[in-house]
Amino acid sequence: MLRLAPAGLRLFVDYEVGAGEPAHALRQAFDRDRNGSLDPGEQQALAEHLARTATLRTRLLVDGAEVVLARQAVRPEKVDLPAASTALLAVRVELSAAWPEKKFFSFFNGGRAVELRDEDETGHVPVIVECEQCRVTDASSGVADGPLVRGANTPLRLTVRL
Repeated sequence: MLRLAPAGLRLFVDYEVGAGEPAHALRQAFDRDRNGSLDPGEQQALAEHLARTATLRTRLLVDGAEVVLARQAVRPEKVDLPAASTALLAVRVELSAAWPEKKFFSFFNGGRAVELRDEDETGHVPVIVECEQCRVTDASSGVADGPLVRGANTPLRLTVRL
């Protein structure tokens, strides 16, 4: 989910490792002392690995320039299960950025060009856009409906009026 507001940009990236052998193998890899359970340090390392994997290809551009995304939070799920577990692993990573200064051309068109790039095995990542105190006037995919864009996929290009 991409949340846009005059105060800044927030991006929530959700990532899952499917139940079964992929999740089991990952837990086993992080059980360094091979005691069958992940201690808090191992859980933290697994959560960090999931967060880095989730955001590896994530890029956010405003008016054609990439913005620096600062990590605000990492919320892992099921990293505390035993190393033998085959249950799914998941993480939500919250990123944020400030709006960069407007470029000369954006003063004339009245909007900001926002582009979200990300990809997974299919090449596209579904995304929902929320605009607080602003309006999306154009979207390259999905349906722009005032402050929302539903059914979009990356790469996604938006025009936003703040």
